[in-house]
Amino acid sequence: MKAAPLGLFRSAKNLDRFIIVLSWICILIPILALMSLTWDMGSKAFGAFSFDFLWQDPERSGREGGIFPILVSTFYVVMLALLVAFPVALGCAFYLCDRSDSPRSRFGFRTFVSTALDALTAVPSIVFGIVGNQVFCRYFDFGYSLLAGGLTLGIMIWPYMTRAFQETIEGVPRDIYLQSRSLGLSSYTYFRRIILSSCLPGMLLGVVLALSRALAETSALLFTSGYSDRLPESLFDSGRVLSIHILDLAMNVTGGDQNAYASGVVLIVFLLLINTLFTASFRLYRKMI
Repeated sequence: MKAAPLGLFRSAKNLDRFIIVLSWICILIPILALMSLTWDMGSKAFGAFSFDFLWQDPERSGREGGIFPILVSTFYVVMLALLVAFPVALGCAFYLCDRSDSPRSRFGFRTFVSTALDALTAVPSIVFGIVGNQVFCRYFDFGYSLLAGGLTLGIMIWPYMTRAFQETIEGVPRDIYLQSRSLGLSSYTYFRRIILSSCLPGMLLGVVLALSRALAETSALLFTSGYSDRLPESLFDSGRVLSIHILDLAMNVTGGDQNAYASGVVLIVFLLLINTLFTASFRLYRKMI
């Protein structure tokens, strides 16, 4: 039997070489894009960025000074969002990954929750901002505050975190679940002793992805956390996060481009540090086990 013609690739070796070259191109494109973006922003931010830039208050609508209040507001909003989303996402993922064979576990409410998660991941962030403004800012009377922004952002990243947790938990072989049930372990013990220990790296990855999404969010927070560049004294104060600060300097403040680029460099560095710390922690965890 004759082999099927390969067309341009007349041998399997040439086809393998083409696939290897194509793979390297696909790897280099995002690396070069990140390097180009970082170089472009760093060169335009040169002269504005310094360590004092991180500790000073903004002046003249952000044209001068630093971003310390902006960083504090960003920290409050992101940490509050993670505190809101993490327990809900973890419980929802455990519910969706129930290994029970009863018909009620496969259909009904669980199917509705899974469909709702898929629908929420497709909702634009500005819609979350409008709904968050109506619910938290007006109905609960939180006003434009870090609390309203954190709650809105927590609901927004909850579906992504849930799906990441669910995929990690579903990677555990079903035989382990059956063995735990045969030993009489309760569902709580199974998830606490087996799932959490074996799925911790994947769950950390889900947290990192949600954290990265939260740091870069702008639209949802425009309608909830507010626009103030002052240092917040409580969660009920209005605060401007880093992404909104960059948008404001680039679009609304004449002469704020240089500080906008400097703030963008800070945001990129934070994202790189978070991913680097996660990678190092994951490798250390693998060595320990």
